[in-house]
Amino acid sequence: LAYPDELVSKLDADPAYRKAFEALTPGRRRGYLLYFSAPKKAETRQSRIEKAAGRIVAGKGFNER
Repeated sequence: LAYPDELVSKLDADPAYRKAFEALTPGRRRGYLLYFSAPKKAETRQSRIEKAAGRIVAGKGFNER
């Protein structure tokens, strides 16, 4: 899957976020990529990326609590 531009910007700007995202299992990364890519508006994609940061750094998948 292609990474949305907003996610690429976030990964480039924050090395810790990149490390955490790349440490996720392929299935977890795929879940986040599908979730981040779904909205049509860039603002919504950016918001989703920011809201998921805590779960990504914690190593949790999109549907995990």
